Order: sequence, then C-alpha cells, then structure tokens
Amino acid sequence: MNKKTAINILRKMICVLYSIVLLNGFIVPIEVKASDNASVIITNANYKTEINNPDQISFSIYSMDRFEFKGHLMVKDSTGIVNVDTDVEGSVSCFETYYICDCEFNTSWIFVKYKSKATITVYPLDGMANVQFGGEGWIATLGEYNCKGTISQYYESRLSFNEKDMQMSMALSNAMYSGNNEIIVANEITNLKLYYLFDEKSIVVYGYTNDEDMVDSDKDNVPFAIINRKNDNDSLDIIVSIRGTYYDEWIGNTELTGKAFDSNQYVHDNFRKAELSIIDKIKEYYSRYQDKYDKINLIITGHSRGAAVANLYAKDAIDVMNGTFSSSDNIKEEDFPIFDNITAYTFACPNVEKVKDSKLALNMENNYTSIYNFWFDTDIVPTVAPTLASDGWNYWKYGRCYTMDVSDYYDSGIKLLGHNIDLGGLNQKAKYELAEAFSQWPDIESYYKKNLMFFKYDKAEDANVVEYISLFDFLNTATYLKSTTFTNRSFAVAAMKDFIKCPSLKPLLSFAVKNIGTINISHNNQTYNHVINNFNNENDNTYLGFGDDYFSRYTFYDAKYMTSNLVEEETANAVDLLESDSTENNYNSDEAEALKQLALIDSNAERLDWDLSDLSTWSGVIWNDEGHVISLDFTYKWLTGSFDFSVFSQLQSLNLYANSLKEIKLNNDSLTMLNCSFNDLSENGLDLSNGGNLTELYCDGCSLSTLDVRAVPKLEVLSCSFNNLISLNIENNSRLNHISCPYNYLDMHEGGVISTLINKYKTENNAYVNNKPQLLPSDAVTDSDELVALETFAKIGDNNSSLDWLDNNGDISIDKLQNNACFDYDGEKYRISAIDISNMNVEGKLDLSAFGELSAVYCENTGVSSLVLTNCTKVETIDCRCSKISELILPSNIKNDTSRLSEIDCEYNYIDTKIFTNDIINHIKSNEYYILNYINQRGDSSALQAAVSYGESLEEEDYSKSSFAQLNEILCECKNYDYDNLYLTQADIDSLTADILTKIYNLKAFLNAKISAKNGIVKVFYDEMELEDSSLTNSGGVIELPPDTEGFTVSDESDTFSVLFGTTVTLTATPKEGYNFVGWFDSSSNRHISTENPYTFRVAANVDIKAIFASDGDATLTFLTPSNQVITTISKFPAEWAEVGTINDLLPDVPFKYGCKNGRWEYNEADVLSKLRSGENVNIVSAYDKGEFTVPSPKKAEDKPALDLYYNYDDESGIGSFIMTTGFPENIKVESVGIAYYFKAADSFNPKDYILTLNNKVRTSKFGMDKLYDYYIMNMKNINDRNNWSVRGYVAYYDSNDNLQVEYSNQINIINNIADKIAVSNENPATQLPPDEI
Repeated sequence: MNKKTAINILRKMICVLYSIVLLNGFIVPIEVKASDNASVIITNANYKTEINNPDQISFSIYSMDRFEFKGHLMVKDSTGIVNVDTDVEGSVSCFETYYICDCEFNTSWIFVKYKSKATITVYPLDGMANVQFGGEGWIATLGEYNCKGTISQYYESRLSFNEKDMQMSMALSNAMYSGNNEIIVANEITNLKLYYLFDEKSIVVYGYTNDEDMVDSDKDNVPFAIINRKNDNDSLDIIVSIRGTYYDEWIGNTELTGKAFDSNQYVHDNFRKAELSIIDKIKEYYSRYQDKYDKINLIITGHSRGAAVANLYAKDAIDVMNGTFSSSDNIKEEDFPIFDNITAYTFACPNVEKVKDSKLALNMENNYTSIYNFWFDTDIVPTVAPTLASDGWNYWKYGRCYTMDVSDYYDSGIKLLGHNIDLGGLNQKAKYELAEAFSQWPDIESYYKKNLMFFKYDKAEDANVVEYISLFDFLNTATYLKSTTFTNRSFAVAAMKDFIKCPSLKPLLSFAVKNIGTINISHNNQTYNHVINNFNNENDNTYLGFGDDYFSRYTFYDAKYMTSNLVEEETANAVDLLESDSTENNYNSDEAEALKQLALIDSNAERLDWDLSDLSTWSGVIWNDEGHVISLDFTYKWLTGSFDFSVFSQLQSLNLYANSLKEIKLNNDSLTMLNCSFNDLSENGLDLSNGGNLTELYCDGCSLSTLDVRAVPKLEVLSCSFNNLISLNIENNSRLNHISCPYNYLDMHEGGVISTLINKYKTENNAYVNNKPQLLPSDAVTDSDELVALETFAKIGDNNSSLDWLDNNGDISIDKLQNNACFDYDGEKYRISAIDISNMNVEGKLDLSAFGELSAVYCENTGVSSLVLTNCTKVETIDCRCSKISELILPSNIKNDTSRLSEIDCEYNYIDTKIFTNDIINHIKSNEYYILNYINQRGDSSALQAAVSYGESLEEEDYSKSSFAQLNEILCECKNYDYDNLYLTQADIDSLTADILTKIYNLKAFLNAKISAKNGIVKVFYDEMELEDSSLTNSGGVIELPPDTEGFTVSDESDTFSVLFGTTVTLTATPKEGYNFVGWFDSSSNRHISTENPYTFRVAANVDIKAIFASDGDATLTFLTPSNQVITTISKFPAEWAEVGTINDLLPDVPFKYGCKNGRWEYNEADVLSKLRSGENVNIVSAYDKGEFTVPSPKKAEDKPALDLYYNYDDESGIGSFIMTTGFPENIKVESVGIAYYFKAADSFNPKDYILTLNNKVRTSKFGMDKLYDYYIMNMKNINDRNNWSVRGYVAYYDSNDNLQVEYSNQINIINNIADKIAVSNENPATQLPPDEI
C-alpha cells in the first residue's frame, strides 16, 4: 500500500466519524466561503481537475503581475472533509515557460484554525497547472493535482503581453497612414486619447513629407511617431509607431542584400537601413525622461514595412537590455537606450532575416518572446522574403508569430475599407500560389541573377531588343508596384503589358493581378484595425473588434514545411528515385520511355537537367512501389512540344506550371490534380473528356478561348484567369468551392448563366469566387452618354497624357478605358460600374451625372476641381480626398432610402461642408459600416507662406542659438511643403502660422547698445551669465571678459556692443575734471532717461544712451517738450549770459504736438536771464492749446499689457503721428515702452512681407518711465512715398515669474505714404495729453 492510498483510507475513516458527530449536532462542517466581491471580478485564467477525479480542485486568476496575483481557490475532496472556497492572493515567480503562484489562506477543523498553503505551478502555453498543498490542516494531506484550463499563448516571463496594448498598437499603426503631413498624423494620434491614456503633449512625429503625391523620396528611412504614457508605479512607457510602405519605399523593400547580391548579408538590407533612421530620435526622446522616472519601458509597433523595422529594433534593444548585443560597423550598442522592458506588437510583418540553420529559427522565437507578430493567413506580405520556396531562402522574423483566418469576417469587414470595386473574395490558397510562382528563383543569388529575357523597345532601332534582367531589376524599377493600394486597375494593365515584355514573369505577375482583392484586403491596415479594434463609430468608445481572440501560434516550421494545396502529398507507398537504390527494372518501362521521349523534344533534356541513362537523376518524378508514375512536377521548366500523358495509368498529380507546351493529352482515371497554367494551348485547347476524377484544375494564362469542365463533375477547384475565354461551362460541377476566372471575356452580368451558377456554388458551397473584372468583347454595346462624358474629360488640358483613353483619331478607346473603368452588363449594354483615376495628373470637371450604374468612384490625389454625381443613384463609394474640388454635387437620392451611399471621403479639398446636412449625415451613418470624412478641408496658406518667408529672411547670427534652433526646426518642415497641394485644414494652417509667429516673437535677439560719453568716462558692466557665449561684440571685434571683470570703459567717444535681449547692463559715469554729471539721455530722441549713477537696466531693444556732462560753472538753458524731450541746450558761463540781452534769437522752432494747436515756448525772459546770469540752469517747456484730439480708449488689460497702434498724417506739417494706446494690468513692472520702426526704399521693401520684432536692425523710440500713460505718441518727419515703413509699439515688462517679456501692438505698414490703420475715431475724446516726440 502506497502512502497516498493509506492517507485516503484514513481520511475516509475520519469522514465516517465526522458524519456520526454531525448527526448529533456537535460541530459544523469545514467550509470557507468566497468573498462578496469575487463574482464581479473578471477571471483571466481558470484551471480545474478532470470531472472524473474524485477530488475537485479549481484555481482562477483574477489579476496578476510579475510579483503578485489575486485569484480564487476551490477545493472539495471526495470525503467531504476538505471544503475550501475562498479568494486568495500571494506571490508570483515567473520563469521562461511557467510561473508559480504561492499563497496562504485560512482553513479550520472543528474549532481549530489553520494557516494552509498552496503552490500552483501554471504552464500557460500548454493550458496546464499543478497544484500542491502544504502548511497546516487536513488540506496539507491532499498531495498534488494536475489541472487543465486556459491556454495563454502570449505568456513570457516578463508578462509583457497586454491585449489592450496590442489593440492600441494596431490603432497607432493605422493612424500612421492617416496623411502625409506630421500635423495630420499627430491629430489622428491625438484622437486616440479617448481610448488610451497617453500624454497627447508628448507626441512627436518624424519623417513625413508633403509632396503632391505623398511621395517619400528617401527609400532608406521611415516615418514614425513617439508618444509616452505614465504608469501608476512611477514608470514611463515610450511608445514608437512606424508607418508602412509608401511609394518609393517599395524600392527599398526589394533590396534584400542591397543593390547587388551579398552572400554575407543575412538581415534584410533596407529594413536595417530604415531601422538606423529611427535610432537617434528614439535615444534622444528617451534622454528627456531618463532622469525623471525610475523605469522606462518601450512599446514599439508598426504595420507592413513599419512592422519589419519595429521587429528589428525590438530585437536589437532586447539584446542591449540583456547584454547580448553584438556591434557591427553600422550599428552599435551605444546607439540604443537601456530600457527596463521591451514589447513589440507588429502587424503584417515581412520576414527580416535569412535563417542560417534550424537552431537560429528556434532562437529567433525563444530569445525574443516579448515580440509579438500578428498577421492574417491570406496576407502574403508576411510570407516574403520567402520562407518555404526553397532552402535558398529561409527568411523569418524575430519573436512569436500568430495568424488568423480572416476570411470568415471578410463580408462584414469589406464595407469599412472603401473598396467597392468587386475584387473577389479572399483566396486562402494565395500563399501557396505565391510559393509556386516564386519557385523559379530557388535562392537569393538567383533573385539577383540577370537571366530573364526582357524585350525592350529601342527608339533608335525602332524595334524590340533583348535585354537580360534579374527579378530584382524588375521589382526595383516597376513603378506601378509602388501604389499604396491595389485597387487601381492600372496596376493590372501595367502588369499585363510586362507579360509580353518578359514572358518568364507572367506567372508571378498573374498571381499578383488575379489576387488583387486578396492582397489589398488582407494586407490593408484598415482591415487589421477593423478586425482587431473596430471602434470606427465616432460615438462608440467600446471595442467591437476581436483583439487577440482568434489568432493562433504559427512557427517557422509551420511555414517551412506546410504542404501546398496545389500538389497532393506523397502517398505512403511512393518511392522517390532520388532516395531509391532500386534499378531501372523496378519501373514501368513504357512510362520510363515516354518520359525519355518528352526529354528528347527540342532542348527539354537540358531544361530538365536529366541524365537519360540514369533514372535517379530524373527530378520531379515520383513512382509508387509498383513502378508507376504517380506525380510529375515540371514547374518552371519551360518545356516545349506536345505530349500525351495518358500512358501514365496511375498518375495522380500533374504540375506543368510555367512551360511552353502546345498540347496536353489526358486519359487518366487516377488524375486528381492538373496544373497546366502558363502554357500555350491556343491552338489545341484543353480536352478534359477523359479526366473524370479531377478535383483541382489550374489553367491560368493558357490562351484558351473556351473551357468546358462538365466532364469532371468531382471538380472542386477551378482557376482559369488570364485566358481569352468567351465561354465557360460549369453546369455539371456542383462541388466547386474555389472559382477564379477574372480577365477573360465572359458575360458575368447578374442573372446570366455563368453568374447564376457561380452565385449558386458560392451560396451552397461557401465557394471562394473571383470573377471580376472581365474584359469587354469587341462587339460589346456600351452607353454612348457615358463614353462622351469621359471623352470630354480626357480632352481637358493635358489629361489624356495621363489617362491615355483616346485613340489616334482622338476618339475614346474602349480597350484603353478599361485601364481605369470597370464595366458590368445590365442585360442590354455594358455600363460603367466603377472608375478609378486616383493619383493621376488630371484636372477640371468630372461630370458623371449620366452614370446610372456607377457604384464607386476614386479620384483621390488628382487635380479634379468639380465632381458631379447627380444621377448616380447606385453609387456606394466616393473617394475624392486630397484633390482640388470646390464643387461636389451628390446623388439626387442622397436623402432617400433608395440611396446606397455608405462611404465618402472628400477631405482636403475646397468643398463647402454645408452641403452635408444633418439628413445626409444621418442617412450615411445609418449604414452598419460607413465612412464619412468631410470636415477637414484645405485652407488658405498665404499667411503661413508669409510667416515662413519672413522667418527664412532672419539671420541666425542675430539671435541666440537656442531660440533660433526652435524656429529653424519648424521652418525646415514648412519650407519643403508643396503649397499648391497642401493637405492641411485652415485650423492646421492657422496653428502652424501661430507657432511660427510665436517662435519669431520669442527669439532672443542680439541687440545693439551704443554708449556715448563726452567730457567724461563711462564704465560698462554686464551680467555675463546672461550671455549665451559669455562675450560682447563691439565695433572693433569681440570683447572677451572674464567673470570677475570690472567692465570696459567708454571715454570721449562712443562704442557699440552687442548683447542678448534681457542682459543686465550697469553704466557708471565719471566726469572729467572741471565737469559734472547731468544725466542719461536717449541719443536719438534727446529724451532724458535718468539721473541715477550708477544706472542699471535690462536691454529690451536697441540702446543709444549718452552721458551728459556739463562744465563746472556753466549755466544751461534747455528747451523741452512736456514729455522731457530735449529740443536743444545752450550752455554759457554766467558772465557770458550777462552779455545776452534777449533770448528771442535763441528760440528753436516749437515742436509739433499731435492734437494740439498754437504751440509756443512759455517763459518770462527777465526771470530766465536773471537765473542764468546767477549760474542756475533753466528749462523752458513748450506749451499748447488743446485741439480736436480724439483717440480710442485703451483696452482693459488682464495679465499683460494691451496695446493698439494708430496712425495719422498731417498734410500741413508733413508729420506722421503714431498713437499707441496702452492698457496696463495693476502692479505691473515695466522695463521699457516704445515704438519700433523699420523703413527702406519703396522699390526694395514690401512691409506686408515683414514682421517687425525687436532686433538689431530696427530703430526704436523710447518713452520716459517716470509714469505709465494711457497713450504714447511718436511724431515722424519726412514720411513720404520714397520709403515704405513698418511700425509697431511694444512694452517690455516682467511677468509673474519675473521673466522679461515683450508685448507688441498691431503692425502698421505705410506703403506709398498710405497706412493700413488710421486714427480717425471721434467717439472717444482724449482725457489727457500723452507724451510725444518728433
């Protein structure tokens, strides 16, 4: 008897005893109930014993981090002794593939309480848990139990995965495609703050351009955004989101090992270069916060190419974090911050690195478990660069991978995407078809090898010449592959033209063309966002998407060794000649001879690379143990001739993909799979009368005109695209579940024979169907009104150069029109159902009012100025964003229930958004899946351009480095804008303009300080800590002063030096012997400033100060204005004044004073002369009578001065007066008040392009600071049409933090002696005479 059995017997005996006692009521059973709040906590993981286990154990986890958990434990043993039902919490220890939860809880027996323990080891990847009990009480005797439950396929030891973060990452990845401008993208990210708690002020966007077609011309970089969010534990998450491929970046995608083959290059060369373009900015962003938070984590994400860059960066950052990074020539460990935790969520990530061996593939997953890669299984992009094509490729990505079958959600999701051109369903065989199409290139070296014959037109020879190119050459230069979407019909047309130029590429390009729908929908960022998030409804803050629910693990080995659905698996008794030691006698001689005959046709033996005398060299042939051929695979052998395969009596699979056979004869009952795609069967067709057991038939691109498959009723898969079919008979094929037949001449109108059958199989068999587009037959009847409308559009300007719709006679060509239009048969004629002219260089009015069957129109990124859809009552999708439309006429039934319009995107045009009434908006929103984007229209950028132009005119050396750098950063962004195609709203433009102007106003200018001294000495001191370069610049060069300097001296001369705005300067005047110091005066206005000595001030504008010294014993007569402006001074000794009989001859002209009359000098001559003769100084002040003086009242100031500037010109005196009204807050500290002006010859200066700010190039008139006035007036002589002027008032003041600030008035521009603002108001008479000057 083992220990556990003995314990169980003992427990049962005790149980009997307990029962007897209970019957007598002495004690109660052991039972611990759950806490009251347990039922409202969401359980994240649950584990329990099997139902047949006599002891029932269950363990649930409510919440858990890396250190502790909260959950619930239920234990009921078979005896009834142990009955526990309680919430528990405790510690967590996380390991690579499992974690351990330890907890203590209370149990009791009779009246005894115990401290019991449980240790639960959870294996989340396997959905298993081991429970062991310990501590005190009977529960400790239970031993251990194995439980089953929740599988957590995202577990890793750092617990990095978070479903909401995964959804946030997808939303951010989607936002990166929202526009080509940093502001648009930043606004889109900001909108997500409703769902995620990141700091919108932290958003920084890099790398976007603003060219006409949203072209990013640098293929080696990548646009991205960085944001952050603060966590409760005083840690910070830095979140990086990277945009996927746009246009020229496609070129970089093709550069696997660079522009040439490099056997030593394993990491995708261009993805690595793109990674390098983001590392400096991420490190710089990290440095801003590294001293502010205890821990900084990284979440990095991206879609498509952005996902690949995120994958590589995360891998390298994890290596740096773990101390396992290996530096190379172009990337080093110090390039990366050391994060505390790193998580990557990638979507549709291409493969990033060639796997050297299987061990590396395992390491790429196990060593980087916090990198999570998600994709849809019909998305082909994550399968390239290829994994399964051959051992010569073997590319893969870092981290764990998860795929999802999205085909079940296609019908509900398609309406969200705005692609109402019928592109077919989702082809679940796409990745297998791609692998087959790509198998022509067995390794990377062959990808770069120039062995493809390309027929290139030579204009000089007027003939096609042969040029040999590589697949890399083709993909790197095929510009139509750069499209951001695959909806454009021109993609298919361009590809089909290349069929002719390079026949070897036909299989690969045909794959792409016929799978346009699958590629576009499966890879589209909006599809990912819809399936994962789906919170498209602007009034819905909840998730409708699936999150991570339907994704499942997918490994390198799944990709590498998946069996193609196009070829049957080898049967168990098959014998591959390459591994057989048998002799030729083991094989059917007739079948062996037939294969020899095939090899002897033309150069087939060379193409097959067989030794005809050695069957072991016959690759592609599989025999069974009876010696019969059961499988032939001659993919990409380009075999020629005709051949009868009937001799192979047990042949099951025949793959002739990409050959040049003229005839294929069949009579094989056992044949179930035939792939004869891309052979030339135009003369002999394809006879299937003896192929009755076929279940799969692929005959794409065989130049067939008719195809009848009624003789193969077991057929399930039919692919016959890119033929010339005018007849397809599938009447006897009720098992069809895969039908692909686009690019033929088949009648697919609704209600027709073929369409009816296809719809039947689609309904009954849930069949994948791809039957559009079809080409129009030569005798097709079309709608003449539609063709006339499109011909008219093609003839506008140079439109046809892009459209190429017109023939040599200038008439519309149906064949050419199909490049951009889809036709559907309505039972009488072929009507246009969709038009796509997006991204084309066209302009003018596009009148589609006659298109009654139109369902979709795409004209985004064009010059279309008017779009008329009056009678388009069946239209479902309108996409005309980023064009030049000022007139949009919506369908006439837009407000009715008959309207089908559910998707409209017309933003970034010039449309009056008032056309979208509430009725229209509500009707569009009534659709389950709708798109309605109309609010953001382009704005007037003239003010922005003026601000940029002025900013660029400023010279860097005139300002502090730090303040100019902030301005220059935004100028560098804006100066590259294409202002004719600027996709910014008026609000965006105004915001940018305000930002530039704010940075201009915040520039810390170097200002000129001129100090003059005559008959004395002035010592100049300054606070060197306030200078950016700790130096002053004067007219003689740089004055270098150490911190303990006693300044420098100005004596009997003037000196001009340059200091930064706000620098503190102290002047000390020392008169020469025989002189005394009078005071400080403004040299330009002669206004008295101060008598303080020393005199200290802050430099807020250009300074021109002179120290006035008077001779000892002199008596000075000074003529002043009421504002202390010195008009002139006259100094004489008292004895000299005694000889002056009258001062009438000494009087200067009375200065002009705005709003006054009868100006005069008021004085008593006898009194003046008496004082002068006795040695006293005398001031004579001008006096005036009040005239008709009216100016507006000053504005009320709140926290800063409120200024307004007005102008008046007096014809009689020729003086212009600038009147500044000033409202000051209470208790404000003011440093300086003045009016600044700049003038220049009229023929070289336009004030409208000038923004006046205080710098060393403007002149200033400063007012006295003895008191603050409501008005200040500056009178200017000689204002005439020879010069143009810019004038504005200013106040330099101290804010609440004692920082020196400048507030400006409005700017008055005087052009040809005419100002743009005149003080003419008679409503507010002046209450005081403000100071003025000339």
